[in-house]
Parts: sequence; structure tokens; C-alpha cells
Amino acid sequence: MKKTWLTGALILSLQILFAQTNARKAMVTDSNHQPLTGIILSLLHGKDSSVVKKAVTNEAGQYAFRNVAAGSYLVLAEGLNFAKKYSGVFLFDTTVNEDTFPDLILSAKISELQAVTVKSVKPFIETKIDRTIVNVDALIANAGVTAWDVLQNAPGVIAQDNGNLNLAGKSGVMVFIDDKPTYLSGSDLANYLRSLPSDALEKLEIMTNPPARYDAAGNAGIINIRLKKSKVKGFNGTTNLSYNQSVNYSQNANVLFNYRNNNWALNGLVAENSSGGFLDADNNRQYYAAGGALLSEFNQHIYVKNTRKALNSKISADYYLDKKSTLGIVVAGMIRPSGVGYITDAFVVQPSGAKDSVTGANNFTDEHFANKSVNLNFRHNIDSLGSQLSFDADMIRFDKTSTQSNNSSVFIPSSLAKRIDTTGGNLFSGISIYSVKADYSRVLPIHATIETGGKISYTQTDNPASYYSINRGLVIPNNVSSNHFRYSEQVNTVYANFNKEWTKFAAQFGLRLENTISSGRQSGNAVSGDSSFRRTYTNLFPTVYLQYKFDKASKNQLVWSYGRRISRPSFSDLNPFLSPVDQFTIFTGNPFLRPVFSDNFELRHIFKNVLTTSFSLGFTHDEIIETVELVGSKEYDRPGNVGKSTVARLAVNASLHPAKWWTINGFTEYQHRHYNTVVYGQKLDTAGHHFGVNLVNQFTLKKNWTLEQGGYYRGPTFEGQQTLIADYVLNISVRKRFWNNKASVRLSFRDLFYTHVNAGVTNGLPNTASGYYEKFDSRSVGVTFSYSFGKLIKDQRKHDEGSAADEKSRVN
Repeated sequence: MKKTWLTGALILSLQILFAQTNARKAMVTDSNHQPLTGIILSLLHGKDSSVVKKAVTNEAGQYAFRNVAAGSYLVLAEGLNFAKKYSGVFLFDTTVNEDTFPDLILSAKISELQAVTVKSVKPFIETKIDRTIVNVDALIANAGVTAWDVLQNAPGVIAQDNGNLNLAGKSGVMVFIDDKPTYLSGSDLANYLRSLPSDALEKLEIMTNPPARYDAAGNAGIINIRLKKSKVKGFNGTTNLSYNQSVNYSQNANVLFNYRNNNWALNGLVAENSSGGFLDADNNRQYYAAGGALLSEFNQHIYVKNTRKALNSKISADYYLDKKSTLGIVVAGMIRPSGVGYITDAFVVQPSGAKDSVTGANNFTDEHFANKSVNLNFRHNIDSLGSQLSFDADMIRFDKTSTQSNNSSVFIPSSLAKRIDTTGGNLFSGISIYSVKADYSRVLPIHATIETGGKISYTQTDNPASYYSINRGLVIPNNVSSNHFRYSEQVNTVYANFNKEWTKFAAQFGLRLENTISSGRQSGNAVSGDSSFRRTYTNLFPTVYLQYKFDKASKNQLVWSYGRRISRPSFSDLNPFLSPVDQFTIFTGNPFLRPVFSDNFELRHIFKNVLTTSFSLGFTHDEIIETVELVGSKEYDRPGNVGKSTVARLAVNASLHPAKWWTINGFTEYQHRHYNTVVYGQKLDTAGHHFGVNLVNQFTLKKNWTLEQGGYYRGPTFEGQQTLIADYVLNISVRKRFWNNKASVRLSFRDLFYTHVNAGVTNGLPNTASGYYEKFDSRSVGVTFSYSFGKLIKDQRKHDEGSAADEKSRVN
């Protein structure tokens, strides 16, 4: 009986709640009496017109304000393409139904629409409670380049030429595209993003402490790249053609198209890219006896030339079952053939200055990379506030085939002897990824949201490598280097997230549980035996955000956040393939890498959404970085766990408008880093400071001309074993719009003074001093032509996934 009474009470409470939610609401319609969706309503005090509350119309054109005190008010309605509309002043009595507010009819704003379209400019940087948003099109320099170039211009992001990403002073960044992980890292990630045109990008979402909805992977956080997706009915699109000339050249051609009617939405991208580049590097090492006497010196010059071609395509289709439910499919694919040639010269010098030996190498790697993926998804919008149920299933495949050809020679002056070695290798890497996930979010009438969900992902990799040497025309297998490495990993996840907003205070709490089961096996051969490992671990990852607004207008806000993260070793880092530059320098993976755990704290102050100051602390255990090991005269570069590291960071981001025609976007940061570990038996305890600045000046000139000056300075810094020197770049761009703003031409000069460099010293090598200096094909001049085509149809229904999210952000 007691259970029956409780059940009845619960049902009655829910009926009352939903009855209140579904009570009669006021209407907003156009001049044809058609309901308008997405109109923003402001409840204003009748005396001073100050804002009391805000609301947004649902798909039926209805709105209501909750918990309004008695008094005199008026309502303001605002919507894109419509003129502002004020209601008359009315008296509100709490004894009358709270949902009774004035109906409003809005008039189309045809003449002003063109002016808004022309003059509206997105800010370069936007700050949210849990992320920083970078609007890609806000910078002219981002036109006609690649997604990798865009990352290099993003504030707080260091995109190194070897493919490593650093965010907020830490490595281990996860890159997502449209909320889906790329599953790539290092050079594979860099090459993938170099094949993705910047014109396809809408914005970057930089999250140093991502919410519980996202995977806990990524020691430094997540960079989510959102691609452009039209929300306008009809057929339309954009085509972009660009050409960049440096020592080599690169060209991009892409088409983005969209088609929407009442039931279907199609979005597509087809992009072709070809480019070339080089690396010009000098390495120097001095070897010392235990007493400090110089034994010998090694000098090496490396010249690397690469060529890439890529064809990238992606198409998504959404079918709207009704106003609330959507079925979707996304199919994407990419092929990228590339070639990399190495020419090296090295010599060993005795303390007397005499050359002990001279070596040379001429190596070439022919590579073919292919990626294909399918995503099936379902979205159901539960109500007009933004509550949603969604399902996703993904199937992803990566295939990479590499053929290595290595020719090296050794000349010993004292004996006039010369030896020539010819070696090679055939390498294959296949990665299959399967994942399913479900997410549920419920927006409550009390300005709160509950989210929960789960995900299961399974990954399997297969990496056979066959190395050989050629002696007098005979092919001799190299069983010392050859291997066959297989790896599998399953991650099971559940999460819950809750956020609530009051008048001045907001809070968000999340907890994510991830269970990881992984195993690896390296098959043996005539020389090496089998080896295998299996790891299982379960971890909790909490996230907390607290926000306080000092005033009703939100001019001053304070946000504190905490998050725990994990970085699992990338598949390429686990792969023990050998990639020799010559007989002295070899790049290889490390199958014994452990996952990285970090705890990140951040305090941010936001002033008028134009000035953001943040202080953060990050504590990392078993951080993975590039390590260098000397074995005799050979240098092995491989990823390794380096124990503990601590990063303290102070950053300031500002968006200023000194004049109507002048905008300044500035970012500066100061970091203190400390590494404490043992690398290959050597104690490594390094600490140092880092200072960096990103600055962009934009000038809006007459007759649709825009001028932009941008660049960055990154001071000396520490990163594991490496001590890096300063690096700085200056870019200049100009843009002209014409044909009623449907077309534009952009001229860009990147690294104008050719100052980009990667140089430093390697610490922690026994009785050895090591330094390097690298230059790239970074200075270029480029021209980009863009044209928007198609016909837009007004008054369309909006079914896009982001519309519910926009409503949710306004309600909360």
C-alpha cells in the first residue's frame, strides 16, 4: 500500500509539473500569422526598461516567463530578419496565470537584412564557461591554407612541425572533428589536418578542462574542430581556389555545398590539395670522457624534401522524421599519397680536428595513406527547451603502406676504405575502430540540465614490418629489425553531468567512468622471440565548474574549474617500427608506454567578454614526450614516459576596438614548467620559464577592403629533454570583397621575414652535449579566390542539431 501511495504521488507530481510546463503560452508570429521559432524575448521593467528575464520561442512560436514578481512590465522581441517589437506596458498580477503574456506580430526587416549581412563580424575569440571558441573566418590569414595552419595561429596552441601539439603548456592534446575523435596523433595527425582546407572550418573549440560528455583522453585537453554546415533552406555553397608559393608550391581547391528542404538536409565537402616542403637541419654532438676531456665531435646535415597530394571528401545526409526526430548518416574518405626524401651528410672529428669518418645517406619513403568512415546517428528533441536523446554508431578504417629505400656510405680517410650499404623495408599499418554511444540530456524548468550517457569503443591495429639488406644483388632479411605488432583496446564508458544557473551563480558537475582493456603482441622470428602484454584499468574522471557573475549585466565573471584527464598512448607511438634517417639517427615507437594522468585547475576572470585573465595549474604523471637515447654512436628518438611534470600558467586574452575600423585581438601567456624524472638512467630535473604572445590587428577600409597584420612570439622554453630557443613569425593579409559580397580575393604573406625556426639542445645524455637547428619552407605568398553560389529560401524550418543547443544555452 505504501509503494502504491508513493507511486500515485509521484505520478500526480509529474502531471502537475507537465501541466504547468504545457500551460497556455503567448505567441509570436509574422505578418502572415505564421509562428516564428528562435525569437528572443526580453521581459523589461516598466519603469526603467532594465532586463528582468529572457526567453526564446519554441517550434510552435510560443514563449513564457517563469517566477515573475508582481509589477509593471513590457516585452521586447528580437529576431534575425525581423524588426524589433515592443509590447505596451502592462501590469502583471501573480494571482493570474503566470503564462499569460502579450502576443506579438513581427514585421520583416528586408532593407536592413543586407546591411546586417555585410557588416556583421564574428569576434576572433569567444569565452564560455567550459571552453574558448576561435572563429576561423575572423582572420583573413586563415583563408586558403589548411587546418594545421589554423592551429598554428590559435592562441595558447603550439603546433610543432613534427606533428606534436601543445596546449596550455602541456602535450597530449586530443583533436576532435564535429565532436568525434580523429584517433590520430603526431605526424599522422599533422598530415591529416594538412589535407583539410581551412575554408571548411567554422570554428575551433579549445577545452583545457572538457566536460564529462567528452572522452577523458587528452592530458592537455581537447581541440574540437567544427566544420561549416549551412542552416539555410535551398541549394547553396562556396568554392575556394588558392595557390601558395614558397620555395615549393601548394594549391588547394575545394567545394562546400548544402541542400535543404522540408525533410532532407545534405552537406558535402570535396577538397583536393597538393603541396611540397622541406626541412633543412643541422645536428651537433660532442662526446666527453668521464673527466671532461673532449673525445670526438659528430656533425650532421639533413635535408628533407616532401611532396603530398590529398583528396578529401565528406557528405552528410539528415532525414527529418518529424519536427523532433532526425535520422542521419555521414560518410567520409581521404586518400593521400606522399613521398619523403632524406639526404644526409655526417662526419666525426677528432679533438685534433682530423676527420675520423665521413658518412652519407640517400633515403626515400613512398607512403600511401587512406581513411574511410561511416557514422549513423539519430536525434530526438524531447521538448522546446533543448532536451535531447541521441545515438551514434561509428566505423572507421585507416590504412598506411610505406616502402623505405635506404642507401648509405661510410668513408674512413685513414684507410681510404669506403663501404656502401643498401637496406629497405616494407611497412603496413591498419587500424579498425568501432564505437557506439548514447547521450541523454534533460533541461529542467528550474534552469538546470541533467546529462548522462555511455560509450563502447573497440580498436584493433595490425602492423607488420619487413626489413632487409641487399648485398651483391642478394636480398637478405633483417630479422633484428623486422617485427609484427598487433594491438587491441576496448574502452567502456558511462558519465553523468549536472549544471544549474541562478541569478548570479552557476555550477556544473560531471563524473566519467572509463574502463580500459588493452593487449599487445609482438610476433617473433628467427632472432627475436614472442612478447606480449595485457593491461586493464578503471578510472574516475571528475569535472567541476563554478561561475559567479558580479553584476546583472555579466560585465564581471569569475569561473573556477577542475578536471582530471588521461592520455592513452597513440597507436603510432605504440608501434615499434624503425624509421632510419641514416645509420646514426633512428625514429621508432615504444610498445611499453603507460597512460598519462593529469589534474588541471583553472581560475578565469572575464570582463565584458572582451578581456579574459586566467591562472591554471597542471600536475601530470608519466607524461609522454619525445626522448633521445644514445646507444653507441646511434641516436634513437622515441616517445617515452618522463615521470612528473608541473605547469603553472598565467594567460590574458583581449579583444579591443580602439576605433570602428580597427580591431585588436591579443593573447599573452607566462608559464613555469618543471620536469622531474629519470630518462634512460640519467636524472632529468629541469625547470624554466616561457613567455608567448599572439597579436592580430584588423583594419576595415573603404570599398570592402580589409587589412590584417598577425603573428606570434614564443620565447625559450623547456619540454622534457629539450630546451627550445625563441621562435617568432609575422603575417600580413589583405582582402577585397565584390559582386555583392558573394566573392572575395585574399592575398597573404606568411612568415614575412623568414624567422620561423625549431632549434635547441637535448639534455640528459650521458657525457654528451647535443644541439640541433631546423628551418622549414615557411615563408610564402598566397592568393585565394572564394565565391558563394546558390539561392536561399526564406522562412524555412530549422532542423539542424545546433538549434536545440542554442535554445539550451539561452535558457540556462
